[in-house]
Amino acid sequence: MEINGVAHTFICVGDFAKARDFYGKLLPFMGLRVVADRPNIF
Repeated sequence: MEINGVAHTFICVGDFAKARDFYGKLLPFMGLRVVADRPNIF
């Protein structure tokens, strides 16, 4: 199955900076990209 995107996923985390770093690396690995990166939304 080919994945062409993910929409409206919310994950609550205890350390936002670590989560941003983790998912910032994971998404490109999966062929995806970040479309919203704000101080409290990534």
